[in-house]
Amino acid sequence: VREDEVCITVTGLNDTLRPEYLFSATFGIIPPLRQWRIAKKDVIFFLAAGDQPRFYHRDQYIQYGVRLNKISVNYHGNLTLSPDRMGVVMDHKLDRYRRELSLNMDLAFATLPDLAVELAADILTDDHSDSFAGMLDPAGNAAADKYREAFEAAMLREFKPLSQPIYPYTEDDKDVDLLLQLGLHGVLVPHYAFQVMRKSGAFLPIADYARALLLQSPEIEFHTGLEELRATLLSVLPHLPRENITIRAYDKTYPLVVWDAEKKLFAFAHPPACEMHPVHARCLCWIGPAVSEAARVYTGSTISNQELWRTFAIQMGGNTTVKLTTMIQTGVHSCFFPLTVAKTIPAADQVSSPVNNPISTLA
Repeated sequence: VREDEVCITVTGLNDTLRPEYLFSATFGIIPPLRQWRIAKKDVIFFLAAGDQPRFYHRDQYIQYGVRLNKISVNYHGNLTLSPDRMGVVMDHKLDRYRRELSLNMDLAFATLPDLAVELAADILTDDHSDSFAGMLDPAGNAAADKYREAFEAAMLREFKPLSQPIYPYTEDDKDVDLLLQLGLHGVLVPHYAFQVMRKSGAFLPIADYARALLLQSPEIEFHTGLEELRATLLSVLPHLPRENITIRAYDKTYPLVVWDAEKKLFAFAHPPACEMHPVHARCLCWIGPAVSEAARVYTGSTISNQELWRTFAIQMGGNTTVKLTTMIQTGVHSCFFPLTVAKTIPAADQVSSPVNNPISTLA
């Protein structure tokens, strides 16, 4: 023992009590297992010994007033304490603490990967408005990759390494079945946790993720019916660049088409096999449903269904005009009864291409 050291002996204590508990009233007497501090910030995150997290205000243990789950906090900012200095009073200072904590967590996800995983594990297991999950409000998606890596690592702690990539979803998500098509293992996560993942850009709702995959899929430059599809859409959207109407190497059932308003681009999924012509390479039956879905998802000016389908019929070799084809004598005077022809089908020996008569080529 050196001259500047003091040795204190306490007798009569239960031998099951750990030193970390006995000297827990003041932060740092027994160093925590791990601790992290964002440079020049008022928040220290740490892992306390034992199962219970602890909250300290300026190194003093505070028993109540702040909700914690797994990670402990030592806060050096201003707080209003109760008269016995054992609790935190709810006032504007506590609101500032919440904002400071959110800022520090956001920075931690971006710069401290070890702490980010611990924060993600905390968020995934405490779905409450006063928890880390409820307080964290990511400033943007600049650190989306860091957030995603942290949450993936935290989820794998519970599910262990899997052969399929994991993807989070919530109880109210109606597109869970789509995960199987996408080759993903779904992980049910709490509401607040998924809001953090979504706001940070780490994970999208399942349907949005599928749409993003379609847009990212490679383009198929040549496909039967692509030119007819382009001509039909360009008739009602003449400002659209022709090359921005694309077919992608994406074979899932959803989505059939995505409209990218920023790039002014349509991305169509690879047409599924036709039920009537499953092995015919020149089947054009897919174009009608594709045109209809494109009109539905387009977010620009309203597309006229009448003009759209009139142009589609023409592109497919049909005739949309009224023809006077039959004269019937009525006794006093003659009158013509017009017949509307949706499509003119030429004789078999006049068929030259599937564009003029797509059905006839499939017999």
